[in-house]
Amino acid sequence: MNILWRIFGLLPRAGEHADSSPCTAWLEGELAALHRTTHIEQLQPYLAHRDGYIRQAAVEYCGRQAPTGAVARLVERLNDWVPQVRAAARRALEAVLPQAAVADLCNALPAAYALLHARRDTHAGWVAAFERTVIDQADTPSLVEALLGHDIQVGRAVFRLLAGAHAMAPQALFAIVVPASSDIVLTRLAFDHLERSEEGYGESELVRAFASKSTPIRVRALRVLIARGMTRYVEDALFARQSSLRAVAIAHLASQGQDVAAFYREALTVPDASPARIGICLAELGASRQPACLDSIKPFLRHPVARVRSRAAQAWLRLAPAEKDEIALRVLADPAPELRALLLQLVRRHGAYLPFEAVRTQLQAPADRALLWWFAGMNHWDALGTAMWLAEHAPDGDAALPTWYPDLADWVPWARMARRKPTDTQRSFLLPLIEHGGLRRLRLSDEVRASVAEVFAHAGLPFQA
Repeated sequence: MNILWRIFGLLPRAGEHADSSPCTAWLEGELAALHRTTHIEQLQPYLAHRDGYIRQAAVEYCGRQAPTGAVARLVERLNDWVPQVRAAARRALEAVLPQAAVADLCNALPAAYALLHARRDTHAGWVAAFERTVIDQADTPSLVEALLGHDIQVGRAVFRLLAGAHAMAPQALFAIVVPASSDIVLTRLAFDHLERSEEGYGESELVRAFASKSTPIRVRALRVLIARGMTRYVEDALFARQSSLRAVAIAHLASQGQDVAAFYREALTVPDASPARIGICLAELGASRQPACLDSIKPFLRHPVARVRSRAAQAWLRLAPAEKDEIALRVLADPAPELRALLLQLVRRHGAYLPFEAVRTQLQAPADRALLWWFAGMNHWDALGTAMWLAEHAPDGDAALPTWYPDLADWVPWARMARRKPTDTQRSFLLPLIEHGGLRRLRLSDEVRASVAEVFAHAGLPFQA
């Protein structure tokens, strides 16, 4: 490329000094910095540089130095938009590959397979040769380590290599991946590869799949086991954490005419059952749509574990949605923070009604302050009473009030627009607070004082500022 460099003024002409061109000085500085690098992380900015000359120089330097991780970066340059850089990458890889570590070869597989979708050149032949290089230079333990490593893209690429090259029997490859891997895609690939093989899967492979960390694979395995008459695994699936797995088992039992709800009710009577198992039983009883199951569900509203009480309340709601107000009161009275999300769900999604005096009585803990304000915000008199009550009882005084509620400036137009007088319950709560100077604790400003007095006069409340 010297001719191009000379055309664009990057090389000095005869009789000129190298520092006569600013472009030449810049290029020399970049190349000097490039040749001071020692790690692939330092080289990467030069390998991806916008200037093709810099990229080519970086590729050639990478081929000479062969730092750890160089193979994957050089493979990426095989699809560079400059032909000279692509050619330099091929030459560099020819020098680097024979001495490359197995880990570097495996880490380069995703980039190699990505070349099959490139359109600047046809790379199928090079990728096939690279696959043979990896198979020849890598031993089985190293490939297995990469297959089950932390980089899921590398693991999937190694599986593609082993399966495509028939370097390992499908049963052996499946046994390595399942149930060890938690990668859903990899376990599916292993299951599909085994299914397409001549031998197919036997009971041992299906049992391994049923113990997989991947729910879709467990579901597929259970369906095949049931289809082959191996129904002894159905009971285990009934108590699986994954609902989709339980659904397959329940559908099978229902097709046999069995009362699945009775099975779960019986399971609830087993002594020392774990909270997780109880929660599964409650969830499935709630899904059974059999109101008669409520007698088995309601005793668990008093269970010592909060998540069990939450499951019991949810099951109750599914079986008797008309009783949502009663369920909400029960959940409100539960002190466990885990049930606060369910409380909001009952009110916001299902429309459960809770009297605010019950809310204020139950949500007095500092941890419930935000939730209390959310309920109070539904009515301006409840908001005022809550503000005065907190200012009187909270040790931090006004610091307990929300930032949007410092001096009733926002409350006045809200109250005027609503034009509602307080109910008897609200009045009985507000009057003692007003008599004890609750409004003074809110530090009314002079300009707001008259407006608050007007609102109080309309509501029939004494104004003691």
